[in-house]
Amino acid sequence: MFVSDVAQYFPYGIITWLFEKDKKPGSVKIRENREQAHVVARALIDAKRENMRNGDQGKDVLSLLSKCQIEE
Repeated sequence: MFVSDVAQYFPYGIITWLFEKDKKPGSVKIRENREQAHVVARALIDAKRENMRNGDQGKDVLSLLSKCQIEE
């Protein structure tokens, strides 16, 4: 709780910068998991976008988000 209270007085982005530079195994694993989550999410969105272009309209949240992305 102390760290979260003190962190509000740090310059914007310093916590993110420190997290990105941290070499502890836990931080490294979190960064690797985040990267893999982005890869999987991008693949799902691209696949759904391609399905929508081919006329396959689904009734799920990803379909709605993909439709918004295509219309922009």
